[in-house]
Amino acid sequence: MGFYVLLAAVSLPGCLRLGFDNSPEVFFVRDARELARYRQFRQDFGSDETLRAVVSGAELWTRSGLAWLGELEEAVASLPGVEQTVGLYGLHRLAEWPPADPQGFLAQVAGEDLDGRKPLEGGGSLERKGGWVSADGRRVALVATLADLPKAGESQLLASVEELLGDAPDGLETQLTGLPVVERAFDRALTAMAVRFLPPLALLATV
Repeated sequence: MGFYVLLAAVSLPGCLRLGFDNSPEVFFVRDARELARYRQFRQDFGSDETLRAVVSGAELWTRSGLAWLGELEEAVASLPGVEQTVGLYGLHRLAEWPPADPQGFLAQVAGEDLDGRKPLEGGGSLERKGGWVSADGRRVALVATLADLPKAGESQLLASVEELLGDAPDGLETQLTGLPVVERAFDRALTAMAVRFLPPLALLATV
């Protein structure tokens, strides 16, 4: 038992320093032809790494809520590693922002009439079809396309975006999703599993 405790104590610091990288590059031999094709596809068609920040809440369709939404989009766009952002502010930045009539703006971007709140013929607006506004108009999304970042850089970027979302005013709720967020959750789960099970496995191997 004492030997196991000593073994666990020795192996635990290494387990805590474990890191996982699920980026495509780690699955290919360096300078492989397939990796070169992947990078060429990214250059031709853009990054497939995107983040989606979702904002909702009672204060969303107010001038102050929409003003903060515009500030959020500008702040995310200025972060190192963000190639492009697309949201309501970017789509309507040439017009007055925040809109003077938030409820009228909601009807416009949700593709609904002002009175009955029913979808207009043809399936709604460009914003609704593109996924920037939910079908019920209660949520809006900001999409950010990421550059090809190392794992540490991507982790720092996620933390920066989450910090910006955490500063949302009262009456607004935020959530961050996207493939990088899912990959980070998997990485954390693998790390937690390693910290829990590697010491017993080391003991079994020793025995």
